[in-house]
Amino acid sequence: MNHNCLAALGGGFAKRGEVCGGIVATTAVISYFIVSERDPRQRGNLYSILNEFYDKIEDKYGSIRCHEIKSKCKNDCPKDEVRKPLLMDIALMTDAIISSD
Repeated sequence: MNHNCLAALGGGFAKRGEVCGGIVATTAVISYFIVSERDPRQRGNLYSILNEFYDKIEDKYGSIRCHEIKSKCKNDCPKDEVRKPLLMDIALMTDAIISSD
């Protein structure tokens, strides 16, 4: 898959501040690994896994919305001050989820 198909997710859907693009992309990746085409009943399990993932992000960053996460950054700090730790947490959580199933 061409990674450019995810380009508009940045900034919470084309910089609209909605759900963090990293979280949306991760939702797609986790869905791909959890739900089998042969057994769509796994969606209930998927929703539980994703809600736990979203809860962990909200507990640490206060939201899953890009605008609200960025608002935690004081005095116009560089966006990497918030983005890099968030994306690292997302990557580690995703690896743990995918590795456990």
